Amino acid sequence: MRLVIGACLAVFLGGCNPTKSRTEAEGAVVDFHAKFSAADFEGIYNAAHRDFQSSQPKDDIVAFIRTVRSRLGPVVSSKLSSWSSMSQNLSTTVTISYNTVFENGTGSEQFIYQIEEAEAKLLSWNITSNQLIHNKNDKPSQP
Repeated sequence: MRLVIGACLAVFLGGCNPTKSRTEAEGAVVDFHAKFSAADFEGIYNAAHRDFQSSQPKDDIVAFIRTVRSRLGPVVSSKLSSWSSMSQNLSTTVTISYNTVFENGTGSEQFIYQIEEAEAKLLSWNITSNQLIHNKNDKPSQP
């Protein structure tokens, strides 16, 4: 009986390992940045969680990512700024934030991943960058 309980506990706790979940999310960010830099917007969409995909029409999601890429350019480097992991009802989500340098500016990115069968699936991507507000080609407005 103890062996069965111990095995079940090991399986249960193994699915909620925050360090492993963080590693999976970090790998998914590397993949996201590679696709973003290569302008593979459909690849980002197709690799994302079904909840991300159903949040808006596919064309709108792809157009948004394309617009961000056209303003900021490819990723030059990124540095992890924070992360957290939450496990509930045998489901793990990882929130991971980066300070990212792009070819045409900088930004703060926040990714939320759902860990499913040892794979991180994108639930949400938020980016904050002044270069998204002001295009380098914008002319100052006249009063």
